[in-house]
Amino acid sequence: MNKKRKELFAPLVLLVILAAFIVFMLISNRPNLPDADHALIGSWLVANEGTISDLVINFNADGTGSRGNATLMEEITWRVRSENEIEITNDRGRPERERFAISGGTMHMAGTSFIRTQDVLGSVANNPDNIDELLAGTWQWTADNRFLYRFRADGTGYRGFPDDEQVFTWIIEGNRSLVLTFYEENFVEFWTLIMDGNLITLDSNQMQEMRFSYERVS
Repeated sequence: MNKKRKELFAPLVLLVILAAFIVFMLISNRPNLPDADHALIGSWLVANEGTISDLVINFNADGTGSRGNATLMEEITWRVRSENEIEITNDRGRPERERFAISGGTMHMAGTSFIRTQDVLGSVANNPDNIDELLAGTWQWTADNRFLYRFRADGTGYRGFPDDEQVFTWIIEGNRSLVLTFYEENFVEFWTLIMDGNLITLDSNQMQEMRFSYERVS
């Protein structure tokens, strides 16, 4: 009788252990969604040593997000692992664990400083518009005339190829600094503007050796 009980008991123990393991895996891998007011939620621009980059990382409340710049954006998912640690999974399924700290409108993560995009957008929007009528018009890229910049006199505009255009607002600040604000993508770009008749050159203040020339179309 005892032998039969042992024979029945052994598979039962294995089933219990297997069930416990499955539950553990489900719990450990379930999305740990942030609170609706979690400090990470929002859009952040890389801003190391006081220089604002065009690189951005977006954390959505549903655990999705994105990172990159206006040229290349990568979809991500993220979850909170502890009070100061998150796990970011890229669009290839590779997880990355990062520690972070937030103080005011600044975040530090993976040796990089970030500031809230909205703070930058707000500071640009609150500056008096300085629209240079000489820039208003349509300009085509000297390397590929299909790529256009269209600066309207009201401070709005768009750029890109015919099937891939981005809308922006623009102002000129200080000594020929062109500021482009992309509200849909949560980007701000800063360029040094050089005008020479019907030719303009845009030299990025955020990315080294990024310079483009455009000639006036209209």
